[in-house]
Amino acid sequence: MAEIALSSFQNIRAGARKIGDDGKTITVQGVCHDLQNNVSVSVEVQRRVTTKEGRRYSDDMVNMTANAACSIALRNAVFRVVPLALVKPIYEAAKKVAVGDAKTLATRRADALAHFTKMGVDRARVFAALGVKALEDVTLEHLEVLIGYANAIKDGDTSIDEVFQEPKAETPIPQFTRPATEDGSKLADPTPAKSAPQTETERDIKTIRGMLKVANQTEAALLAMWRKAGAVDESLSSLEEVGNVSPEVICLAVQSWATTKAALVKEGGVA
Repeated sequence: MAEIALSSFQNIRAGARKIGDDGKTITVQGVCHDLQNNVSVSVEVQRRVTTKEGRRYSDDMVNMTANAACSIALRNAVFRVVPLALVKPIYEAAKKVAVGDAKTLATRRADALAHFTKMGVDRARVFAALGVKALEDVTLEHLEVLIGYANAIKDGDTSIDEVFQEPKAETPIPQFTRPATEDGSKLADPTPAKSAPQTETERDIKTIRGMLKVANQTEAALLAMWRKAGAVDESLSSLEEVGNVSPEVICLAVQSWATTKAALVKEGGVA
C-alpha cells in the first residue's frame, strides 16, 4: 500500500539506506520528501545482528536484516508524509465491496454459509472457526474473515480441514477425591496439570511451516540455508532447536519472509 501511495501521490521522493553498523545493531534510515509541499520526514529503524550468544550474523544474514529494516523504515516514512486520511478511504471502500454493509449483512452471511455448505462444511464447524454460537452472531468482521478463508482455500494456501476443525465436545471437569493417609488425615486436592501457553517463538515456528508449505519449500532447505549463512550451528536439526538457541532467527524469518523466500528460491532453485 505504501508503494501504491507513493506512485499515486506524485511529486514525491522516497528511499531507504543503511546508515550505521556498530557490530551489534544496524541502523537504517527511511526518507520521504514531498517536493510540492516541501515536507520531508526521515525515520530511523534499528535491528540487532547478533545471536543470543553475542556472535555476529553472517554477511548474508546481515544484508537480509538490513533489507527488512529498510522496508519498514520506508513504509513508516511514507505514511508520515502521505496522509493516512487519503489512504484509509480506499482501504475501507475495498473492504466494503467485499464484505457489504449492515443492510446486506443478512444476505451476505447466508450466501457465505451456503458457499461453505457446498464445500462440505456444516454450520457447526463454521461457527466454531469464528467463535460464535448462532447465525445471528456473525457480524461484518466475521464475514470479512470468512471471505479471507474462502480465498485462501481457493488459492491453495490452506485446506478446509485446517480452517474448519470439528468442534470439540465439552468434557466434564474431572472430580478428584482426596486420598487418606495412614493416620487418617486428608491430602491436598490433586489438580489436573495445565498445559503451558504457547510462546511467541512457537507461534512463529508454526507460521514458518505454513509459509514453507505454501512456497513449496522444505524445512530442511531453510535450515541448510541458515547453516551456510552462519546463522545457526550445524548441530541444530529442527526449527524447535533453532527457536530454543536463537529465537531471533525465527522471528526475523517471519518478519522478512519475502526476503527469506527469495533467498530460498535462489539457493535451491525451487519456485
